[in-house]
Amino acid sequence: SSIVILDTSSLASCSSLDMLSSFFLRVQKFRKLPVQSFRNGSLVLRMKFERLGSPDPVVEGSVNHELAVFEPEDFPGMDESMLYSDGQPVDRKTMVMLGIKNGFINNRMYVSFLMSDRGRKAYADFFKILFGLPEGRSVLWHCTDGKDRTGLGAMLILSALGADRDTIMEDYLLTNEYNASAVEKVHAYADTLDMPEEMRRMLVFAGGAVYEDFMENAFDGIDKNYGSTDGYLREVCGVGEEEKRLLKERFLQ
Repeated sequence: SSIVILDTSSLASCSSLDMLSSFFLRVQKFRKLPVQSFRNGSLVLRMKFERLGSPDPVVEGSVNHELAVFEPEDFPGMDESMLYSDGQPVDRKTMVMLGIKNGFINNRMYVSFLMSDRGRKAYADFFKILFGLPEGRSVLWHCTDGKDRTGLGAMLILSALGADRDTIMEDYLLTNEYNASAVEKVHAYADTLDMPEEMRRMLVFAGGAVYEDFMENAFDGIDKNYGSTDGYLREVCGVGEEEKRLLKERFLQ
């Protein structure tokens, strides 16, 4: 039987197996992947704050693995208390503006995700779970927007499966096509605000867009610290040539 790996954004709005199965069928058409069944593991790359504010559904036959890539306290000027007001999580708009004003949302954030102790552990565990996936089961990984922490997971998996960086970048930039309607609305809203152009750019990014320089900086950070993506996969994720062969055997048709 086929084993499928899928990436997406938040699943908090999904409340039943029927909804998730329907969603996966849309992703099948979207990504042109062969989905035969929904028996999966879900890799949740979100912060504790996000998981508490919008919990993932518990679906019979699936297992949710919590693999936080970062927490607010990992970054200067940010801490978890800033994300709550009167004991309740702040809304997404407030959270995004905090991230922009504190410099957390910037075009080197992917480097921080990949190089931090928490991020490296999350992506190493990501591959451990892939290798431990029971026969006949599929896996889905997601964060909240499905493009940043999730996108880096996709980049690492595609790299392990033999995709070159041009192909990975092409796949990453498809986000702008799929999110075009949402991004257009954020652009319109950003144009009404009195803020520097770079902050406006980050607001559009946080609203669903992706930019080449974010992923380019991720590649540069990997090359600087590990020599290549192969080096990162080997040293951080425990994925060498034999592991790549097993992944290809399992996930490529």
